[in-house]
Amino acid sequence: MSSEGRKFGLGLCVVSQRPARIDKNVLSQCTSQIVLQVTNPNDLRAISASFEGVRGETESEIRSLPIGKALVIGAADWPTFVDIRVRKSSHGGRAESIVFESEDEELNKLMEKGELVYAFKPRLNKKDIAIMEDKNIKDAKLVLAPVLCVNGKKAEKIFYLVFSLLKSQVLYLNENIGAVDIPMALAKLSPMQKKVMNVISTSPKTTPAEVMLKANMTFGEAEGVITSLTKAGLLKMFGKDLSLPDNIKIFVHLDQLSFPEKADYIDLPGEKLKQSVNEKNILNFLKELGFEVTNQRTGWLPCWLATFEDSSTIIKDALSWNLKF
Repeated sequence: MSSEGRKFGLGLCVVSQRPARIDKNVLSQCTSQIVLQVTNPNDLRAISASFEGVRGETESEIRSLPIGKALVIGAADWPTFVDIRVRKSSHGGRAESIVFESEDEELNKLMEKGELVYAFKPRLNKKDIAIMEDKNIKDAKLVLAPVLCVNGKKAEKIFYLVFSLLKSQVLYLNENIGAVDIPMALAKLSPMQKKVMNVISTSPKTTPAEVMLKANMTFGEAEGVITSLTKAGLLKMFGKDLSLPDNIKIFVHLDQLSFPEKADYIDLPGEKLKQSVNEKNILNFLKELGFEVTNQRTGWLPCWLATFEDSSTIIKDALSWNLKF
């Protein structure tokens, strides 16, 4: 049917989670392929072997495809990334995560009342908050903070970053969620300022004389640029040594803040907090820093709005109860 069906007006759609197990004769007759995230090396090789133009770089991108993103091969001259919308019909085989349900029955019941959103799964319930705050809770409800989830790469390193859209911050997750303010001034550097920043970022300590030589500047030019960058808080000087402040250094190696958890489409209740940061500013910031963004999607970070018996209120993230809004 795969090789002769076209003569009789027949089409064939083959769906599999294991491309490597599809017969090569069948796979070779598929003129178009829609590829979602694949991580198995054998399956990636099968996809690469079935089409010309699929290289190692494309395989790396297939490994890191987020939910809702697909690679279409064969329908155009080059492999093309497309967005897949959320299904509008109900899914008869849909089920919640067994692990998640078994961990917290209270949260599971709460999530049943929510709508389908692209968000991170909450880890903490009301009892956890009361223990961590050492206070009696009068009331607590989930609220959703807007975030921008970004897949990208720089120098062949693949990363997944999460940015707050309430404040201009990049979020990170170790044991707790934390945030670092985005220095937007980094995206507005002049060509000479970029030269100096690049020189200093390659060495822990650099002298003005080294900057002058490596950036091919006169002493006056180097001195003027260094002074302006220091006043802007983008450089610091200790004695004769120049270096990057910690809050700037972290953005030179932004891939190290890659978020270990990924958002998913889940049922989640809660008021959605109003977005106050334009995601285009964040994407432009990443572009200026040399990061190639392969996919971006707005989502939600669940938070608890807790009111205590002493009438005090607080909003913190529902994953670690560390990040305050």
